[in-house]
Amino acid sequence: ELVAKFAGYGFNKSHAAAYAMVAYQTAYLKANHPVEFFAASMTLDKGNTEKLSGFRQELDRQGIPLLPPDINRSGVDFTVDHDADGTDAIRYALSAIRNVGEKAMELVVAERAANGPFKDLFDFAGRVDPRSINKRMLEGLTRAGAFDGLNPNRAQVLEGIEVLLRYANRSADERAFHQAAHRRGRVQGPARQRGDHQRQGDRRGGRQLHVPGRLRVPRRAAHGGPHQARLLRRRGGRGARVARR
Repeated sequence: ELVAKFAGYGFNKSHAAAYAMVAYQTAYLKANHPVEFFAASMTLDKGNTEKLSGFRQELDRQGIPLLPPDINRSGVDFTVDHDADGTDAIRYALSAIRNVGEKAMELVVAERAANGPFKDLFDFAGRVDPRSINKRMLEGLTRAGAFDGLNPNRAQVLEGIEVLLRYANRSADERAFHQAAHRRGRVQGPARQRGDHQRQGDRRGGRQLHVPGRLRVPRRAAHGGPHQARLLRRRGGRGARVARR
């Protein structure tokens, strides 16, 4: 009877030795590199809110700061960062935010690494692929504080999410138009340079429309640039009216 009971959950010596080695390595990392250890452990369980809550309590007990998510500083996973005092801390993972997908955050982090930090909300919307973002994702990022570095007024950002999504779609259409026109040889050098200068001016915030109590909308987001107008005119409908204006 004892042999049968032991067979239900028994370890041979080689198995027990391997477990002992892993336990020793884990204890060493936790004791000597606690920030890196907890960042890796939280990444492994980033989809389990109960375990993340337990890790947060352990971080508080050990005095390790847990920094909020930041669209310009957070990674896809939990990472080691530094707080304002230079103390080692853990930066919250973007993919661990509710209603935010890991693949979408990989694209966002890749865009940030390739072309630098996002300057404002419209710079973010204009650079990301609109197919990878949606309203629920932007709401989740806003409520978690990921956009606080770009606009600390979360209520204002939540109200302007629809505007950001429309801007993202228009920016993607404009990029597709330029790419297609360039392949066909229809974009001349000087004209293209003028369009680039105009887009740079829009990004600097020089030409903006201000709606009281709402996000400041770049002019190209409200009316579209000249190339966007031509694109809409070819499609008919509202674009024709925009072009005539």
